[in-house]
Amino acid sequence: MRRGWEFWLGSLFIALAVCLIAPAYWYDGWRTVIASVGASTAAFAVVGAALISYEGAVAKVRNDRETERLNAEKRSDSLALRAQLAAEILESEADAVIDALLQLGETHTMFSHKTVYVADTNFEQPKELEVYWDSILDLPPECAQQLKRIKAMFATYSRLHNGFKEIHSNPTAPTSETELRLTALSNCAKRIRAAAAELGAILAQSRTHGSAAARSIV
Repeated sequence: MRRGWEFWLGSLFIALAVCLIAPAYWYDGWRTVIASVGASTAAFAVVGAALISYEGAVAKVRNDRETERLNAEKRSDSLALRAQLAAEILESEADAVIDALLQLGETHTMFSHKTVYVADTNFEQPKELEVYWDSILDLPPECAQQLKRIKAMFATYSRLHNGFKEIHSNPTAPTSETELRLTALSNCAKRIRAAAAELGAILAQSRTHGSAAARSIV
């Protein structure tokens, strides 16, 4: 536990009092001097003892604050690690959706060698990422902004996907219109993937800086 300035100043006062009184044991002349300033010498010791006592009282408060700060850093680091994993999952799911959209586009041009359904292009925000909205204030500000962007992008994708399903289910809809909707969905999914990759990079960087700061404190 780190000692506060009160402890060292109090110790100094007590040491000064002892240094003033100790020679009187051997020198009679010094006893006379000490007797004339005895109250002042005793005051040094009293003030020193009071400072040490005060330091002991506030030491627990300081220690509790330091412990709380370190625990908060650990929670933040753990949260960032789990959010980073969620961002990686989002990247992987985005890749699967982008591939499904590509395959579905090829189906319309008769070049697909894989059966793809409209349901395969459904893209929702992973539950792993959704839970961090409750703890968004515990994340770095850059991460919070990125989460907002991703949430907005998912809302856009959902709107585009609903429109695409209506067009796709309409047998009289022009092929060009379907292709335009597929392109819009693919572009949106790519933006979500890019945002997820950026979020992961920000989280990794914040964890690196946080670990370095914790090591410097230790």
